[in-house]
Amino acid sequence: MKKLLFILLAFISLSASAQVITTIGTENKGKHVKFFIAGDGFTSSQQSTFNSEALRIANLIKATAPYSDNLDQINFYRVNTISVQSGVSIAASPPGGNGQAAVNKDTYFDVYRNDGDLYYAHNMLGANRLAVETLLGNKSGGERVFLIIVSNHTGYGGVGEFKSHTLLADGSLDDVAKVGVMITSMYNLYNYEDFLPLHEFSHTFGQLGDEYYYSDADYQDLISTPRGLHLVQEGAKAGNIRTSAATGWVKGANYSDDFYWRPGDDKMMYGAWKNGSEIYTEYSAHNEALVQIEIDKNSVSIIDGISFSMSSGSATTAAGVQNYSTTVTRYYAQGGGCVGQPCTGAIMYTKSTGTLFNGQNRWWKASNNKAYKIDTEGKILQVSALATIKQFQMSGSNSSSSSGACSLYLNNGKWYIGTNSIPGVGDRIYANSACTLTFTGYNKWWRLASGVVVKVDYSGYVTSISTCY
Repeated sequence: MKKLLFILLAFISLSASAQVITTIGTENKGKHVKFFIAGDGFTSSQQSTFNSEALRIANLIKATAPYSDNLDQINFYRVNTISVQSGVSIAASPPGGNGQAAVNKDTYFDVYRNDGDLYYAHNMLGANRLAVETLLGNKSGGERVFLIIVSNHTGYGGVGEFKSHTLLADGSLDDVAKVGVMITSMYNLYNYEDFLPLHEFSHTFGQLGDEYYYSDADYQDLISTPRGLHLVQEGAKAGNIRTSAATGWVKGANYSDDFYWRPGDDKMMYGAWKNGSEIYTEYSAHNEALVQIEIDKNSVSIIDGISFSMSSGSATTAAGVQNYSTTVTRYYAQGGGCVGQPCTGAIMYTKSTGTLFNGQNRWWKASNNKAYKIDTEGKILQVSALATIKQFQMSGSNSSSSSGACSLYLNNGKWYIGTNSIPGVGDRIYANSACTLTFTGYNKWWRLASGVVVKVDYSGYVTSISTCY
């Protein structure tokens, strides 16, 4: 189908309606690629219809080689997005078109069919395309995750985008998008309900650039006046589209018989018919091998391990991380026979997707108030318990001199982490017991109990200590 360039306009959020993500089938915990299926133009009363279509598309892809040969590497998830109105919008025809008036629908993704001349083309506002990154981009731990949007429209149509061909607001091409997006309608004449999602999915996931071509006359207006359509040519895989002839390759791809050659035996991407009532829905061996590369490249692992937070910095000794705060970043430990918390021999990962943590053979403080020595491959070499958090009293005001601080009142509770009841030089003072809120000392003197005053810098570290007489 036609490739649309998703033009990013001013950012707007997706509909405020809630969306629920549900696993379709069994979720593989090992190395896998993530495919999400969402609907647009399905109201709350039409969710059962969408659920059935999402399951059908997931099973369709799973039954197609090479996906069928990699079921342990594929996870499908249904995203139930609720639209206010049923159906999708239609953009108004431009001057000289067929006179189609705009049809506006309030839907979750604001998918719309193209400008009245090209009903088979779908698109979405670039701002909503950007919002998709916010919605699902954090689900990716590998190259990308992939979103199939089912348009609640029974007319023929769809679109698949290529990585590196999403146009940003500043006109640049973005090749770091974490979500690959395609759209398919619910057209069900002949076996197009199978062909359309597979064909468009092949562009977005498989990065297959070959496209059907019948004659120049069919596409002359499209090529001369693209009206927002993006005929992706340079984005196609080098092994899938050629700009020169080769043995066994056929001239005619990207809607033109000029300049482009495609693998001659891929009948699905070409849109060839098996007979008068059925179109091909199988890859050629050439393209199947390319899709397998994408499966392997985009597969990541989910770690069923112990999750916790850890310091962003490290030290050469366990005592060196005593006063470190733990971040909100989640880490995962797996193996080693650990129960409830990381232990010696476990392997550390930075994400649930299975990226090994490079511990640099240094000590790190964890949220359980223990220090872990971790090697460069993520293995925990040693574990050391740290001192407990202790509370102490401190003045609520400060002084520029140690003598001036001696007359201050003890009226403000503070926290610090250390081995003594009173902090010493080098200790760090925190404003809460979780050691996440640093105390700002302004390089001033503060009074503690027992006639002791301390000078504390802007980061909460004690730089000097003195006694009042």
